[in-house]
Amino acid sequence: MCTLLIEVSNLKARSYFLLVISLILTLSTASLIAHIPLESLNYSFTQTKEDLQNVPLNLKAVSLAFSKIAEISDDNLKNSQGDDDGEVDAGETIELRILLENTGDESATNVLGTIDTLDSKVTILTASQDFVTIAGNSTGISSSYYVFQVDSSCDINHMLNFSLMITAEEGTWTDDFSLRIMGKPEPVYDGYEVVSESDGDLIANDNHVVDPGEEIYFRINIANIGGAKLYNLEGVISAIDSYLTIESDLAIFGNIEGNGGRENAYYKIIVSGACPDKYQFNISLELTDSYSNSWSSFFTIIVNGTQDYILEAVNLLEYEGDMDGEIDVGEIWYPEVTIRNTGNGAGDDVEVNISTLDPFISFTYSYSQTVDFGTIAAGQNKTKSSYSYWSFEILYSAPKNHVVVFFLSVSDANNPMVTWTFSFNITIVGRAEYELVIAKFFEIEGNGDNDFDSGESWNVNITLANIGKANGYDVYALLSSKDKYITFNYEDLYYREEYCGNINVGENISVEFYTWDFTIADYAEANHNINFTISVWDASGDIMWNFTRSKTVIGTPMYQILSIEFLQWYGDSDGKMEASENWYPNITIQNIGKGIGRDIRASISSAHTKIIFDFGEIENREEYFSMDFQAGDIHSLASSYYWSFSISDNVWTQKEVDFTIIIKDSIGEIEATFTITQTISGGGLFNHPFLLVLIIGGIIAIIVGGNYLRKNNQKVKDYIEKTKKRLKNYRKEWRRKRELRKEEKMRLRLQKQKEREARRQQKERERISRINKNERILLEKFEKILLMSQTVNIIDVAKSLGLSKEQLFEKMIQWQKSLAFKIDDEEIVVIDKLDFAASVQAQYERIERRLYTCHFCGFPIEGDTRNCPDCGKTVLRCVVCKLPIAFGDSIGQCPICEVKGHLVDMQEWVKVKGKCPKCFRKIPLEEIIPIKDSMKK
Repeated sequence: MCTLLIEVSNLKARSYFLLVISLILTLSTASLIAHIPLESLNYSFTQTKEDLQNVPLNLKAVSLAFSKIAEISDDNLKNSQGDDDGEVDAGETIELRILLENTGDESATNVLGTIDTLDSKVTILTASQDFVTIAGNSTGISSSYYVFQVDSSCDINHMLNFSLMITAEEGTWTDDFSLRIMGKPEPVYDGYEVVSESDGDLIANDNHVVDPGEEIYFRINIANIGGAKLYNLEGVISAIDSYLTIESDLAIFGNIEGNGGRENAYYKIIVSGACPDKYQFNISLELTDSYSNSWSSFFTIIVNGTQDYILEAVNLLEYEGDMDGEIDVGEIWYPEVTIRNTGNGAGDDVEVNISTLDPFISFTYSYSQTVDFGTIAAGQNKTKSSYSYWSFEILYSAPKNHVVVFFLSVSDANNPMVTWTFSFNITIVGRAEYELVIAKFFEIEGNGDNDFDSGESWNVNITLANIGKANGYDVYALLSSKDKYITFNYEDLYYREEYCGNINVGENISVEFYTWDFTIADYAEANHNINFTISVWDASGDIMWNFTRSKTVIGTPMYQILSIEFLQWYGDSDGKMEASENWYPNITIQNIGKGIGRDIRASISSAHTKIIFDFGEIENREEYFSMDFQAGDIHSLASSYYWSFSISDNVWTQKEVDFTIIIKDSIGEIEATFTITQTISGGGLFNHPFLLVLIIGGIIAIIVGGNYLRKNNQKVKDYIEKTKKRLKNYRKEWRRKRELRKEEKMRLRLQKQKEREARRQQKERERISRINKNERILLEKFEKILLMSQTVNIIDVAKSLGLSKEQLFEKMIQWQKSLAFKIDDEEIVVIDKLDFAASVQAQYERIERRLYTCHFCGFPIEGDTRNCPDCGKTVLRCVVCKLPIAFGDSIGQCPICEVKGHLVDMQEWVKVKGKCPKCFRKIPLEEIIPIKDSMKK
């Protein structure tokens, strides 16, 4: 036993280590020579602690294995051949790249991977690929492609098992992986078609049908219903029949894509002239591809055979709509139809017609729904679609879940006596449905506190959302209320039907209209709840959505007398109310409520017998305040005419007299009653010595006069008669003056009414002025846009003006009568800027005038007049622009609902929309009825 200890220092560790190795090798050689076992030789070396710290611990060896498939290529580029679906199919040549994984800590260098397989269906063309260097704990991809070929006879889901040998400088490893066959080719016979006929034993009739005595040049259709591509397919036909001669039996179909790919090849046969009619040839078809795979098939040819058709499939295609794949109202669809000739004769000039009796379906092309399918060979199917002839629109009025039945008829020129009829159904799934999201009421005229007070004018801004499953077209909205306290500026519902535009599914739109302005009555009661109905409908016209919103009247006018002062009309001017004097009051009142008081009037009365009013009946003592009472307003009124009263002559003592003041507003209901107590001064007999003397003198005169009367009876009678006449004349004069006072009172009352009507008309003129101002601003913006660019897109202009496309379209229909521009498809075109600017200036002047004439009598009227003040007829308005149709204007009338409008407006609307603006039924432009009124002014 020999032991060798070597102390290894840090500086000389490497050299010492080499020396130890050399000694071990020397001793090993010596032991072999001396036949001494090497195991009996013990050897070791020692390292310091510092050296051990520099030695790596727990080193992992390089370990390589298959990771995953990186790429499968069958794109027909380079060496691959296939259907480019990235899957391994039978008959394809595949380019393959794989990933290797190094799970060790050290790099693997000069890596090479080689694949192999024992599967007889696979031929490997390129077996090895380099991976160069794969770092530790990482993956590496092959530098290029492995290439292998799969036999076309390989079955679907067949597993291709590959072995993988991996070599590197660090060692050798083996692994395996598998690939699944996803598809294989499967050719099937798909009918034949006669291409041409020539004379044989008999003269050919060229009817695309195999007849006796003809030489037939026909083609056979092959469909590949498998999932893999066919390569270099060729077919051989054969038959053993004395009536049939096959002149060309071999044809090349070439490559046929999988999953329904089709190709055809041409053959020639000769039919004997002695062949009986309806005779059947049984023909064998042998197919072979480039992999020597073969398929056998048989088909028959009937001499002078007949046709028969079936409806194989109908696929509906959406052309215009929300593209959700569901059939909704307002959308346009067209069918894709597949029919198959299941007969034994070829069809020629085959035509397919589609029709329906459903009232909710309108074909786009109304004159014909027939499509030519051409020739369909026996056993063959053909698919066609036609937007031009078969497209149809589901009308907006169609109910939800409505089932539509279509009829499909097939005709064949080779068999004109027979028509094949089929049917298919569709279900209308969705339609537009609307929801009122917001109804925001806003104050137009009032005290500005945004409280819903009596006497104020308001409007509402609404936001509508389409929560249905179809787009909503030509949406209209109407605001109404049956409450007695609400008065709309436009009382007729027709003028409050406003166009909101189109609302697509999931979208919303906010609108407000000046025709919805309304006024809360002055006499509306506080805390009264008012219900408003917002009605919404669209072009369908069959359903109306009604939404109710409520508002509570917060404030109403309330009146309070602040002061009353009695003024003397005639008397002794001592400031005291005394007998035989005439007085009248000066009243100061205040509106202490929150509403507006209109047409306020006051009257005064007293039940005391010593108070005598100049106007006896209390109704004749009403006097109007000349202004409206806003909340908090204070006004005074004194009337020496209506309110004057006299104090009786026979008031002897001081008395307390009660006066009642009644205040009324525009409705005439009593709003407030106030009682005022006033003191009237009088006198006793002994407080008036002069009166006492008169009384005593009167008594003496009576005594003396009695004696005189007895002596002069005739004179007394004459005096009495004269006195009676004088009293009669006095009464007559008094009645005449009373009638004059009444006439004056009526004149004043009529004058007050005229003043109130004038105030109302002034407010209406102010409202029209606001509308004209808004239109002028809109027209100014429109002018600037078109003067900057002579051709502008309609949608861009609508956005600039803050309008929808439909609102701008309605405005342009009005303006086009007087402005020098034209509409070209989706663009607005100005031909001459100078002419356009001049026409705009003239339009400004027309806006300032804003007067029209009655269509029936020619009397001048304003644009919003309801009834002509001259002839009394309802003003005729245009259904498009909603403006009056003036005297002498040409009228256009819908042939269906007979609604009328300006002839130019009706023609422009129908030209763009294709339907009536009222009933929404489709009408051709030429069917608009022109009316020329023969009435004379």
